[in-house]
Amino acid sequence: MSSKDWFLLGHYEFLTQLEKYREANREVKQKIGADSIHTKQAQRLKALTLAVWTKIPSNPSNPEFRLGNALGKEHTHWFRDKFLQQYRVFFRYSTKSEIIAYGWVNDERACVPMDQRQMPILSSRKCLSQAEFQMTGMN
Repeated sequence: MSSKDWFLLGHYEFLTQLEKYREANREVKQKIGADSIHTKQAQRLKALTLAVWTKIPSNPSNPEFRLGNALGKEHTHWFRDKFLQQYRVFFRYSTKSEIIAYGWVNDERACVPMDQRQMPILSSRKCLSQAEFQMTGMN
């Protein structure tokens, strides 16, 4: 993948979730046709696509993407973009190599009610740890 000035990479976990989003959108489109653009599946895929291809590559160092220590000190090199309030896409980037690597995007199973705000963070930390996302040369 590429987007203007950045070379975009996707980890297996990210690409698997992206394909699930696409498949859910295809299924709805087959069932209801042209009105499918108003479904939550279509809106979710559109928002993710916009984030991955446009918003993040336009400025991956944007302070709104910073996590701080939310995922623990061992994951401070990860960034995230929020879309549709409850979804997150996690990425790393290297300005030296001009690479953005997408590691993981959450789905409905990882989304929880707003009164349990700590749960998405714990779920994300677990997924990023399990992904074993090793990228040498990425600072």
